[in-house]
Amino acid sequence: MKHDNRVQRPLASLRVAITGGTSGLGFALLSQFAEAGASVAFVARDAERVARTAQGLPGTHGFVGDVAKKDDIYPLATAIAGSLGGVDLLINNASDLGPVPLALLADTDCEDLERALPRSRPIGVGAPMVRARRLFIT
Repeated sequence: MKHDNRVQRPLASLRVAITGGTSGLGFALLSQFAEAGASVAFVARDAERVARTAQGLPGTHGFVGDVAKKDDIYPLATAIAGSLGGVDLLINNASDLGPVPLALLADTDCEDLERALPRSRPIGVGAPMVRARRLFIT
């Protein structure tokens, strides 16, 4: 019986975009998708962290921007879709609630939570993701 010694890449055909990809859950997802063979692009606000993350995870595509800023959304979506040849999965993980680990929900100011979770969308689905989704779905 022959054994295949090649590394299995179960997600090799998946194209993934992750917002907030340089720390916490976003970084963990980025690392796991890249390790599983997916083509992964990520966005974060801090240029130094984007560069360091992309260097530490060869083959990933890092972009500097803020998905909470309307003027950043279209250029980011276009650049990400172009770098991956389209996007199959968008993970909108970006937040400005503070450094990781986040404070307990009970310790988060109502105004900060309200800003992070737009009232016009279900919890966890922000308006920037809805706008970007139109560009990512190919």
